[in-house]
Amino acid sequence: MRAEFNAMMLCYTLIIVPDDTQGISQVVLLDNSQTEHEYPLYARDGWEIPTAIAPNETFKSLRRRNREVESWFPKAALRSISHPDYRYNCVGMIFASRRKWIEIDYIAEILVHDGYRKIIMQSAMVGDIILYRNHKNEYTHVALITNIEKYGDTMNIKVLSKWGRDGEFEHFVADVPSTLGMPVEYWTERQLL
Repeated sequence: MRAEFNAMMLCYTLIIVPDDTQGISQVVLLDNSQTEHEYPLYARDGWEIPTAIAPNETFKSLRRRNREVESWFPKAALRSISHPDYRYNCVGMIFASRRKWIEIDYIAEILVHDGYRKIIMQSAMVGDIILYRNHKNEYTHVALITNIEKYGDTMNIKVLSKWGRDGEFEHFVADVPSTLGMPVEYWTERQLL
């Protein structure tokens, strides 16, 4: 069901998406007053972060795909699925508050312009980020640290990340699809003493 209305001079669309498998409906309120790329995105120092147009996907296909992904990674917990009208990826989740799709190719520049510093794994804290690289040594993914458990010299790190156009998953740092590579770098925006 779709209904459109004006509230305080802003245009909204209310969408109710039925789930035909579990009988649960999702209610989504969309702000139509802006387009996906109408407003630029800036780093802390004023550099404009390039954004991209994300792949189109239907809500039903996203749900089906995420059920499939969950079966491949049983230790990964699906946190949320983004609505197809609000598409973002792992970089957009962390650096654009889930509002933009930002190609991973810009991650090194974003880190510099936003004032991040590279740290060693043992210094990592909740709120820091982890970068992943593939076998060609290219950046492929970024994740936000949500939990760290230390057992002597061993660290069990859990992160929240968006797997491309798939959902947001909370998972152990190395439990990602092989296309996302391996965790290799730890970065922080904290002021280090």
